[in-house]
Amino acid sequence: MEQKAVRFSMLAAICQVLECQPGDLLEHAPDPNDVRDTSENA
Repeated sequence: MEQKAVRFSMLAAICQVLECQPGDLLEHAPDPNDVRDTSENA
């Protein structure tokens, strides 16, 4: 099962335990199957 969402409260709890920031755990990876037009002129 692929997880698609994380509650902010869960992320905050994980970061508190690990003494880190959310950016230390997460990175944005665009979905190559996303067909939305993201151009500035759309």
